[in-house]
Order: sequence, then C-alpha cells, then structure tokens
Amino acid sequence: MMENNATAEETLLHRAAKEIKKSKVFQKAVAIGIGIGIATAAMAYAPVDNPVAPDDAYAYTQKEKIISNGHGYINPSYLVIHETADPGAKADQLMRYWQNNPNAYVVHYTMDLDGDVVYHAMADNRKAWHVGSGNAYTVGIELCHATNKSDFNEQWNEAVKWAGDYLHKKGWGTDRLLCHNDCRLKWGGTDHTDPLGYFESYGKSWSQFKAAVASYMNTGEVGNGGTIEQGGGTAVSGSGGGSYVSPGTYTVTASALNVRTGPGVNYAKKSYSQLTANAKAHAYSNGCLKTGTRVTVYECTNGWARIPSGWVSTAYLSKAVSSAVSSAKSGTYVVDVNTRLNVRTGPGTNYRITGTLSDGYTLYNVTISNGWGKYQAYTGTRYVSAQYLDAA
Repeated sequence: MMENNATAEETLLHRAAKEIKKSKVFQKAVAIGIGIGIATAAMAYAPVDNPVAPDDAYAYTQKEKIISNGHGYINPSYLVIHETADPGAKADQLMRYWQNNPNAYVVHYTMDLDGDVVYHAMADNRKAWHVGSGNAYTVGIELCHATNKSDFNEQWNEAVKWAGDYLHKKGWGTDRLLCHNDCRLKWGGTDHTDPLGYFESYGKSWSQFKAAVASYMNTGEVGNGGTIEQGGGTAVSGSGGGSYVSPGTYTVTASALNVRTGPGVNYAKKSYSQLTANAKAHAYSNGCLKTGTRVTVYECTNGWARIPSGWVSTAYLSKAVSSAVSSAKSGTYVVDVNTRLNVRTGPGTNYRITGTLSDGYTLYNVTISNGWGKYQAYTGTRYVSAQYLDAA
C-alpha cells in the first residue's frame, strides 16, 4: 500500500510498532498446531530490562513507491548492500532522479541519510542493473552517503535492523548478505567495492556490519559487531603484520613482499599465477611483489592489508605520493587526502559543495580533465579535484 493511502488506524498501529521495535528483542517462538499435528514457526518480541541498542535507536519506516519495472523477472537469493557515493544526497532526491531518468540504474531499495526512511522502488522479483553478472540473483539496497557521524550511526543501526528483518522474512541467513565488493568477487562484471570505503570512513567495516546483523537476528539488539583494529601500535610479535593503515594507495618497501590468502602468516602464500594481471607485472616468478610496487589497500585488520591480489603486511607499505592527474583520461581512482575531499557540482572551487569523501574512498568511471575528476552519482554529475586522486 502506498504511504499516502494509510488510514488513521494504520498510522496509530505503525507508531505502536515503532515503539515496540525500540524496546523489544527479537526471539523465535513455536506455535504447535493441534489436531492435524502441523507445527508452524512464528516470531515474537519479548521485553528486555536493559536494551543494548542505543537510546536514540528508532524503527525505520518503509515506504512502498514502486517507480520501475526493472529489466525482466528474477528469483533472487541474495541481499546486496550498496552506498550511493553521493555525499549528502537524500533518499527522496535519489527517488526523484530515478523517476525522471528512465535509463537510470534503479535499485530495489534506498535508505535515507539517518536511516529513518526506506523507499521500495522496484519489486524484488524484478531485475535491477546493480551488480554486473550477479543481477539475476540479487536484491539491492542503496545507503545514502551520510556526511556526519550522528547520521551515520543512526543509519548504521537502522540498516542493521532492516537487513536483519529482510533476511528473516526470506528465511535467509547472513551467508546470503553481500556487499557490492562480494558480488565483484563472486560473479564479476563489476569493479565496485562499496560500501567498504564508506564504512571505513566512519571507523566501521563490512565484517562488523554482518556480525551486527547476525546479532540482531539472534537477539533483536543492535550490537557493535566487534571492534575494528585501529591505532598505530606495532604488531604482535611473530604475526608478520604492521600497524593500522587506512584505505588508499601505498608503495611496497620490502625487497620481496609475500602476498597471502588471508590476514596472517598462517595463511598460504600466493603463487605468481594467483596474482592479478596488474600485480604480475610487478612481481617475481615466486609471486612476491617487488620494491616500489603501488598497491591499493581496501581494508586493514591486525596489521594486514587487503589488496586486489590478496593480503600483505602493512609493515612493508608506505603511503604513496599522490600523483596529480591533469590529462584527459578515465578510470578508477582512489581519494588521497589528509582530511576529506570536497565534492562539487562543477569543475571549479566556485561551484557548490555537496559533500565530502574520505581518504581511501574509491571512485569509478572517473573522467579527468583540466585538473578535475568527473563522475556520475545517482543524483547527477559530481566533480572532485584531480590532484587528490590516485589511479587504482
């Protein structure tokens, strides 16, 4: 039912439901049918004395506003979390853009900056063009790019709840919860890694998000999903790892750096044939990366950095000097700044700032011209200064 058709009774029920979600925990109950002996699984909410969820947590509102029929029918089996790469743009702006641009890449759902509202823009059994070769198997939700910690924290909590509720409704576990980067690795046909950079910019990680969703599905409480390893301390003796590094572009300082299958010396070393094509051009025949090789770090955990080819110790990485790009060429770039990079509506400092991007954030299909990088966000064309971009 459309939001504007809700009755007064429905509105009251909705408010009551929001209050229930603020103070109840999610538990399984079993109702046993008598007579024919059929057992039916059901869900119930039980009160808790001291909810772990933040005091300002509230229930999201989902609005059914289908604006696209997609590109054929599908039978999805995975839920994908995206991020818009358009700092400060609200969900209703995104909906208007999709509605006014028939050829736009509409995704099934979108969540507002603070998580208050979720719009349902396309039926779940319709194909959206959002994860390349995985389109036929997935339903997606775009998280609007929050520009302050308060909004992000609220959005994080509501996104955890929404994802948990969606998975439960489908009878899926968190093994069916993917990010865009997971889809890139699983099916191909896309080079996007969101929402990794977005989460990292606020001190969170994808593994934390999945853990928080799993916790919510088990208890009904939004947990913190564990802690993210940060800080400049040295690695634990014998770990082979270094200190925490933020996502971005780095240079290998070791004479021959091992690439491993996971974050630790207990994981196997990768052979030359297991490296990406780009890494092979800068590696020895045994699979070790040569001194001076530039690598893109996607995430860091316990002194180990994940790069396109695998995992390497951060002890042998040095922040790469930003290479200012001025010639006209396009591709994938990583933001390289000490603070945050302004996003503007045009190629110049006289244009309005719409938001900011953090160091290490990855931008795709960027065209560089006259010192400015141009890319297409969901709500329009955006520009960033090219001197703070490194080729990925």
